[in-house]
Amino acid sequence: MRIAILYNRDLYSNEALNLLLPTLGAHQVKLFFSSRVGHKAPRDPRLVHLAFVEQTLFNDYLFPLIERLDSAGSRLTFNQLAARFSDGSPALIDTHSEVGHAVLGAFRPDLIVSIRFGQILGREVLDLPSLGTLNLHSGLLPQYRGVMATFWSLLHGAAQLGTTVHWIDSEAIDAGPLLATTLQARDHEQSYLQQTLSLYRDGVAALLSVIDLLARGDVPQPITGEGSAAYFSFPTAQQLDEFEDRCGPLFTPEGVQDAMATFFAKPKDVDIS
Repeated sequence: MRIAILYNRDLYSNEALNLLLPTLGAHQVKLFFSSRVGHKAPRDPRLVHLAFVEQTLFNDYLFPLIERLDSAGSRLTFNQLAARFSDGSPALIDTHSEVGHAVLGAFRPDLIVSIRFGQILGREVLDLPSLGTLNLHSGLLPQYRGVMATFWSLLHGAAQLGTTVHWIDSEAIDAGPLLATTLQARDHEQSYLQQTLSLYRDGVAALLSVIDLLARGDVPQPITGEGSAAYFSFPTAQQLDEFEDRCGPLFTPEGVQDAMATFFAKPKDVDIS
């Protein structure tokens, strides 16, 4: 199959791509990325700091250093992933523009896979792939539609966190038919960042199982999600205060250092479970 992968350039998408791309050797893959999720708007400084850690620290500081040193650990940078597993360099794309639509259409994808992509996909994009468009959502649907699903799950006292693989069949956010979910127990010793990263091992495995079904010509059967549908946006200052009191920090220096270390340590030296 020809698979177009749309992703956001953040640490979580990088983790997902590191787990997914080596398994897609039988397919032709092209990478397209967005630069952020959601509209640019004033936010609490804690969210600004989190965004720096999730994106700028790695994209602007760590990854260029790794590439300059020609180093490779158990995790690869976005550019290293593209060089090894993609049909050409990754492209920054605006799917709402005629140029972006043309670039994506020129690849002639059989399947589109979205992982934290920062734009709502319109009908003109959803009509491109013959098989459809899949999304890997880092939360359980339909309870946690929108952004920062792990944050909201933790804040609401959920005993389990999870991911959802679903079809994108309209411009409604996180609302398409569900195909697979994963569950894992929350870890009271880990930060929001660490627990979100940890979701992608099982989440990518679930996504891959759906891709394999499609590659064999089978039709994935929809499943029914539990709970009532709810949509969440970025938290307010009051909600961040409550999260810190009840759930701990959004990130810790130790957690960020552990994530950095995976880009230097060899696979046998790193426990990524």
